[in-house]
Amino acid sequence: RDLRMSRGLGDVYKRQSVTLYTESPSQLVAGPKTTNSAGLAIFDGIPDGNYYVTVVAPDGYVISSSSYHLTVHGGSHEQVPLVGTRNGGIVIKSVDAANPSVGLPGTQFVVRNALTGNVVDTYTTGIDGTVTIPNLNSGYYTVEETQAPAGYIKDTIIHTPYVSPGKTVEVTFSNRTTPFITVRTLISGTNTPIPNCTVSPVSYTHLTLP
Repeated sequence: RDLRMSRGLGDVYKRQSVTLYTESPSQLVAGPKTTNSAGLAIFDGIPDGNYYVTVVAPDGYVISSSSYHLTVHGGSHEQVPLVGTRNGGIVIKSVDAANPSVGLPGTQFVVRNALTGNVVDTYTTGIDGTVTIPNLNSGYYTVEETQAPAGYIKDTIIHTPYVSPGKTVEVTFSNRTTPFITVRTLISGTNTPIPNCTVSPVSYTHLTLP
């Protein structure tokens, strides 16, 4: 008689820790054993009876349940599938607000756990205007732009995506170009420029134009 822990509908679980106990009374039978490169952990020579196994997934994986109950009888060979997926992630995109097909490299962000407020890390978009954050535990996160790329204004919207196992959620920040004023000084009645003029912009709350 043997008991096999194997992969399920998700990824093969390499380096997964599996421990076998009797059902009642709860007593350790064997383990913990670590699944091999094929995702298998085999317990040989198991007497008939009711058992349960506890499972600890390796870093980066999520399983549907941490314990499984089963019965070995009449020399049966029981196989327990471990169903689960890898952790999810976030893709951050920074684009030109006037032309969203243009990605903006060099945009900086901070990602926090929305529940605790703890900083996960800071990130900067690459040449295509995106940055991928893999292997995040399930839950809500906040994504905040901390610095816009040169020539652009920071997008002040804070996104709060939810990350679930096996899913990659995308958030997009739209950055507007920095506004500017061009002043050209000319000799009256001509197109001749006047060099070395000093120009000082002044902000007006109310301005009545003629």
